[in-house]
Parts: sequence; C-alpha cells; structure tokens
Amino acid sequence: MIFVAGQIFGNFVFAMSLRWARGKQFHYLTVGAINYGVAAVMAVGWLLLSGAPSPDVLVILLGVVNGLQYQLSLVVLFTVVELVGIGITFGIVRLSVALPTLASIFLWGEQPAALQVVGLAIAFVALPLLGADAHQAARHHRGRSLLTWGVLLAVLILSGTGFIAAKAFTVYSTPAYQPLYTASLFVAATVGASFIWPMRRRFRLPEWRDVSMQNNLRLGVLMGAANIFQLAMLLLALDALPGTVVFPLTATVGLATTILGGMVLFGERFGRLTAVGIVLTLFAIVFIGVQ
Repeated sequence: MIFVAGQIFGNFVFAMSLRWARGKQFHYLTVGAINYGVAAVMAVGWLLLSGAPSPDVLVILLGVVNGLQYQLSLVVLFTVVELVGIGITFGIVRLSVALPTLASIFLWGEQPAALQVVGLAIAFVALPLLGADAHQAARHHRGRSLLTWGVLLAVLILSGTGFIAAKAFTVYSTPAYQPLYTASLFVAATVGASFIWPMRRRFRLPEWRDVSMQNNLRLGVLMGAANIFQLAMLLLALDALPGTVVFPLTATVGLATTILGGMVLFGERFGRLTAVGIVLTLFAIVFIGVQ
C-alpha cells in the first residue's frame, strides 16, 4: 500500500503545483514546458538503466499519442483551473476513465460488470453537475457559456484519449516495455511544448518583468518530479496489487485530497450542484473500476 500512498502524494503535489502555476507570478506555459522536460530526462534515464527490450514501434507510437495528449491537456487544464478551480478540474479528469472503459467494451470486446454500467450512467449524470459552477459564472459574461462547456468537454475527451492509449499499451504490450512507453510519452510531451511555446502571445500571460524565472524553474522542476514519481509509484502499485484495487483507490482518495487541498490552500468553494456532482463522481469511479 506504500506505493498507492506514494502515487496519491505525487498526484497531489502535481495538482497543487498546477494550481500555483496559474498565479500571476508565473508563466504557466514556461512551468509546463520545464515540467515535461524534467520528466523526460528522468524517463530517458530510467529507460537507459532498465535494460529494456529492443524498441517496439507500437509502444513508441502509443507513448507519443499519450505524450501529445499530455501537453494539449496541460494547456487546457490551465484554462479550466482558472474557470472552476483545481478540485472540479481533477473531478472531470477522473471521470474521463469512462472513455477507456467504453473503448474496452466496444474495441476489445470486454464484457462490463453490472456495477460498471451503473458507474458509467452515474458519470453521465455527474459531468454536467461538475460544470454547474462554471456555467453559473459564465452567465455573467455574455457568450461565454458555450465556450465554458466546450473547454470542460475538451478536458474529458483529451484525458480519456490518454487513458485509451495507456489501455491499448496494456493490451498489446508487456510490463517490460514500460520504460520505453514512459520515455516516449514524456519526450513527445516536451516536443509538443516546443510547438506550443511560439504561440504564447495568444495566451493571457503576465509580463516577464512581473515574474521570476527562478520561481518558474523551481515550480516546473517540482511538477516534473511529481509527475514522473506518481507514474513510477502507480506502476509499482500495479505490480503489487490488482488494478481493481489500485485504480479506484488512487482515483477516489486522490480526488478527495485534491479537493481538500484546493479548499485549504486556495479557498475554493462549491455550489450545491457541484458538491453533488463530486459525490457522484466518487461513486462513479469506484463502480467503473469493478472488474
């Protein structure tokens, strides 16, 4: 269980770092790029030390897809955090586990358990409730309501795409290729950041004179270390415990700690509908994780 606790801790540090990076004293695109660069160096080091098998094109391709999704998701997550806070944002990310579950049913012919069907139904109910606060805020800004829902759905779809790529890796490959998959993922995310960076003027960023590059570097390194740490802990946990225990436990406890962190550290509060959505999300995650 120590690996499960480690994954939850790493995910919590990553989430809180992401929330801090949205502050006016940081360039969040810079922090995100440093984050993936640090994680890529660590992942490549793991690959070189692991003695992994010869390169596999499918593994690399799936890692690249997941890595590009990571980078796109991070940019969207920075936007969503500003709209709804870190707790709701990661609630939507956690709900996206419904997409690989559906992919498992329709692409790989897996038969869902009765509780999984219930969990998927709950997920569809919970999603609009999670966006209730964002919708209410958007009503005060004419024409932004549809945009808000679009951004929330983008988080769901992008996160779900990454989970599907990871699921495909487990279907078509073996644990021996985890270092190669991880290195491909974070290298692709870093390369993706280099393409996003030239478009930085289109994002609402503070002036360079108002931020400290040293602070950006420190937070980026912290995010990157937390990112690779939580992934390593997850893989170790899956080696020691069944996925039916690991995924629901890390998802529910991780979401609960993220919500608590947002409330304590950043003063985030939720309306009644959103609170109901969060509770339903916790139930949905547990039910979807049933095998």
